[in-house]
Amino acid sequence: MEHFYKVKNKTTGNIGYLFDDFHPVYGEIFSNLAGGWSMKSSFEVVEDLGAQDKDTFINIHRKEIFSYLIDEKSPYGWLSPSCVWYPCDFSQHENVAVFYFDSETEELEERGWLKIFRNYPAETPCCFSSRITALQQEWCENHGVVIL
Repeated sequence: MEHFYKVKNKTTGNIGYLFDDFHPVYGEIFSNLAGGWSMKSSFEVVEDLGAQDKDTFINIHRKEIFSYLIDEKSPYGWLSPSCVWYPCDFSQHENVAVFYFDSETEELEERGWLKIFRNYPAETPCCFSSRITALQQEWCENHGVVIL
């Protein structure tokens, strides 16, 4: 069990999730889920989330923890079967699937999700049409996505 906090970095203003830890030289520190650590004085605690198992914490807060993977400015990303748009950098589809949705790329595609990716060399957003629905096709046409 770890004691988790929602914190704000005092320098950058970024929000993150850290837990109490101990460093043999520096004493009490904050650690993150990737194994990195920082001095507690670098952060302002926004919310005390209490003691939780790491896996449970990740499952409860998955979308908040990995929200940095969603890039609102990107023309690439995932389109749900109901046409909810989850934009990401052209190289982050796998990370969004695994970390944000707790799924594999193939599983999302089997469930009807469209992977909108970069078409080389034109660099236009495109997708494959093998499982595209009429609603998704209309969305793609309205957003300039080339259907292959």
